[in-house]
Amino acid sequence: MFRNLFRKHMLIFLSAFIFAVWMLFCDKYSVVNRYATNRKISELQEQYDKYSDSYNADSLSIEEIKRSRINLEKYAREHYYMKSDNEDIFIVVE
Repeated sequence: MFRNLFRKHMLIFLSAFIFAVWMLFCDKYSVVNRYATNRKISELQEQYDKYSDSYNADSLSIEEIKRSRINLEKYAREHYYMKSDNEDIFIVVE
C-alpha cells in the first residue's frame, strides 16, 4: 500500500516538474522568450523616443525656415554652401 501511494506521489511530482521545466524553458511563451521580447520592446521604445525627438526638432526647424526668408537663406548657406552674387565662400576643414 505504501509503495502504491509513493509511486502515485512520485508520478504526480515528476509530472509537475516536467510541466514546470517545459513552461519555463521550452514553451513558446517561456521565461527566456519573454525576457528577450521585453528587452526588444525596450530597445524599440528607446529608438522610438530618439526618432520622435529628432522629428520634433526637425519640425521646429522647418517651421523656422518657412517663417522667414532670412532663416531660409541661412539654412541654404550652412547646409548647401549656397551664396549670393556678392559673396565668396571659404570652407575650412579641421
